[in-house]
Amino acid sequence: MAEKETDKLSSLPEDILLYILSSLPFKEAAKTCILSKKWLKLWQSTNTVNNDELEWKNEEACGAVEVAQRKAFKNFFKIWITLQKHHHLHHKFTLKVFPPPNCGDIVGAGVDFAVLDGVKDLELDFLEHTEECYGHASVEFPRSVYENKKLHQKLESLELYSCSLAPGNLTKFEALNDVTLSSIQLTMESVKTLLSTCPWMESLSLKYCWDLESFDIDKLNLKKLVVHECLFGWNYIRFEAPNLKVFKYCGLPPESEVKVVAGTIEEADLDLSPMDEFFACGNELRKFIRDFFAVNVLTVCSVILQQYEARYYTDESWKRFIVPICFQRSLREVEVNGFKGTRGQFDVCSHLIRSTLILRKLSVNVLNDDDPARVVRRRSIGWQLHRISKASSDLVIIIR
Repeated sequence: MAEKETDKLSSLPEDILLYILSSLPFKEAAKTCILSKKWLKLWQSTNTVNNDELEWKNEEACGAVEVAQRKAFKNFFKIWITLQKHHHLHHKFTLKVFPPPNCGDIVGAGVDFAVLDGVKDLELDFLEHTEECYGHASVEFPRSVYENKKLHQKLESLELYSCSLAPGNLTKFEALNDVTLSSIQLTMESVKTLLSTCPWMESLSLKYCWDLESFDIDKLNLKKLVVHECLFGWNYIRFEAPNLKVFKYCGLPPESEVKVVAGTIEEADLDLSPMDEFFACGNELRKFIRDFFAVNVLTVCSVILQQYEARYYTDESWKRFIVPICFQRSLREVEVNGFKGTRGQFDVCSHLIRSTLILRKLSVNVLNDDDPARVVRRRSIGWQLHRISKASSDLVIIIR
């Protein structure tokens, strides 16, 4: 007699089921209540909640249809808070509302609930996701959060998108170590206030912020710094960061004075793809890369390699610069994005392969331009690079 079929998913321990539910969009997690009696209220107990209004909206909706969709989202949100009145979040709360006008009741009710018993990760996203990330009107960060004593002890990560912040009010948030600020008007003075207010902070990400005069700080205690397409009055980056392990930059080649420590700095990702034309920025680019000679893993975009073949990089000093002694002794992994197979790009990769003694991995990501001949071009690039004599017998070259 055949054994009775069992629901293997439902037989899993409840903590595993809650982990699975926390990985789903919140609307989809709520739908699991129809599966069985065991699942009826299970979704209400997850400690990770992502309320995203886009899950309720049709991108093409407008007028009365859009109003109806927002009303449905509001009703679901209010019902959920009512059902959750005896359950407090302890892990992560995300609220995404676009556009923010006329959503004050949602923001207030959602944030008040999330911080009631203290949540570790808080993400508020009021950015209308279009191609333009700058100049949006920001929603003010809820004032009630600043005075929440339980949050002072528990909040570890804060992500704000188009949501303005008063950094001076974070003095009591002693657990906060990871902050992301995106698509807001921000001055360098505010950044300095944030860092001095939270000296224990380990990670700071600034994305699509504008009105920054420059990024000029004497000393950083951060372990990770991300500066992504921010608009600077003067494209200048200066800092000393003895504890920095990861640095990621996307933007135009800046004037730079960066001091990091060999043996501590592990990864640098330098993306200059926003530069839409080649101009005389050789000195800035050379200095910027030189600042990260001590890094173990270096990721660069193809723009850096294209600069090599420009006329102001053909002198012998630039060729000697490509693989300095400290690169030869410390660089273990290189990733090149948007590789087109130009002569200058091949020359730089050739220098790395021939001269870097402990290089273990060179990843070359060929530009995905929908060219039917891309597969053939990728094979040709791989063939040419694999023919080069390697300084490191352990080097693996990967072509994607």
